[in-house]
Amino acid sequence: MPAHESSDRFVLDPESPAYRAMVASGWWLRAGFVALSVEVIALIMLATGEASPWIAIAAAVVAGVLARWSWHRARAAMDGEAATANGSASAPAEPRAHGYDGRVETAVTR
Repeated sequence: MPAHESSDRFVLDPESPAYRAMVASGWWLRAGFVALSVEVIALIMLATGEASPWIAIAAAVVAGVLARWSWHRARAAMDGEAATANGSASAPAEPRAHGYDGRVETAVTR
């Protein structure tokens, strides 16, 4: 029975900036998920009457803000790496209005 080949073609070098950006983005996404879970728990406690309304609403608002902020940081970590990977570290991190810049052409010649 042949042994399966182990290919490391798609593995990033742990010392590369892209690897560090992916790890940072992953941690920020996890933090956002935890914050969103806390928000849902606070809203359930508000609906069932297990917590006072002011505490449950405050917890839900704070957790929602934290989730939004952490997801924004995850996106910024990946966008910052994309800008440095293209060789333009000072490029603006704003998304393009219409998606990709290049024209789409067919592969068939006429």
